[in-house]
Amino acid sequence: YVGASLDIPFYAIAGNHDHLGDITGQVAYTALSERWIYPKLWYTYTYTVPGQVTTVQFLLIDTMIWAEDWHKMTLGQSPRSWTWLVHAQKMWVTNVLKSSTADWVIMGGHYPVWSVGSHGPTKELLDDLKPVLERYGVALWMNGHDHNFQHHKDSTVDYVVIGSGGHWIDNRTSNSYQVPEENLQFMYTESGGFLSVEVNDPVTLQARMINEAGEEVYRFTKENPRRCNRAPHGCDRP
Repeated sequence: YVGASLDIPFYAIAGNHDHLGDITGQVAYTALSERWIYPKLWYTYTYTVPGQVTTVQFLLIDTMIWAEDWHKMTLGQSPRSWTWLVHAQKMWVTNVLKSSTADWVIMGGHYPVWSVGSHGPTKELLDDLKPVLERYGVALWMNGHDHNFQHHKDSTVDYVVIGSGGHWIDNRTSNSYQVPEENLQFMYTESGGFLSVEVNDPVTLQARMINEAGEEVYRFTKENPRRCNRAPHGCDRP
């Protein structure tokens, strides 16, 4: 891709199709590309808003490992090695979140926590990750896997399925029975697109769904749960 607008860093994380091959090759490609950033199977980076002191910390994790989908992986390691990876990643997430001093924390991976689409929610993420997101004030979870756009709200966390960036668009809602009705805020299946997240201060962020024609089809505002957690009486309100 040579478009000027694409001359930006791409922070990658593996999904189920990536794990069909040798995922270490994708990690190694980081050393050969100025745009491709995938230094480890899971990693974090912190971004400072230009001209400000507001910081956003991103954690990208391997949900294939978290969900223990060994039968879909081809790294060739023993089950004992995979078990070690599961525990290592979970401990890493907890330790990074516990020590984070960033104003905002956003996390992402391939599998959904919540989804009404054909793949549905991921039990292992609901059981073991969702409580951690809430405990440490993660504002937003982003994922792919289901090829559409969904916005869910549950407790203090917003969950966005943004699997409409490529391939075909899937309008199935076959797992709606597994998702509380009040969770789903919006779903879009008319075309591909991407999510734009804008952070200008420590208080709120703006998230927008942009379709393949460049049109905004949905937006929502998110109040920072970390600010809520740190304030003695919850979030500051008029």
